[in-house]
Amino acid sequence: MTDALVNNDRPIANVNADSNPNSKPKRSLPFKSEDQLRIEKLFGKRVTTPMDKAELSAWASAKGIVADMTDREWTELEDFYAAPQDKTYARKTLATLLNNLSGELDKASNWSHQHTTAQRKISKPTVWS
Repeated sequence: MTDALVNNDRPIANVNADSNPNSKPKRSLPFKSEDQLRIEKLFGKRVTTPMDKAELSAWASAKGIVADMTDREWTELEDFYAAPQDKTYARKTLATLLNNLSGELDKASNWSHQHTTAQRKISKPTVWS
């Protein structure tokens, strides 16, 4: 009882503190918009992986173009990047894609149009009279 009265100025232990002094502090996940997540997915990036300096710079420049993309443009771009590389010659890094986004949207649209047209020619049933 005497100890409690005399030593009442001791700090209260933090029960929520990590007991391992060697552990790294937990970093919070960076906020990413749905558009950012969608375009990163083209390259298989994890949600938890932050953008590097080049990607952040390119993202800042391309953010307006990305925001204005239509559903059709998204679909064409996703199809273009899902196709075999030897057929599309798609960009290999996210930063390069973002830096050349307008041109890549045009390439994806042209590729999609040719690809869809070729499929229509092949799959069109022949009507015999």
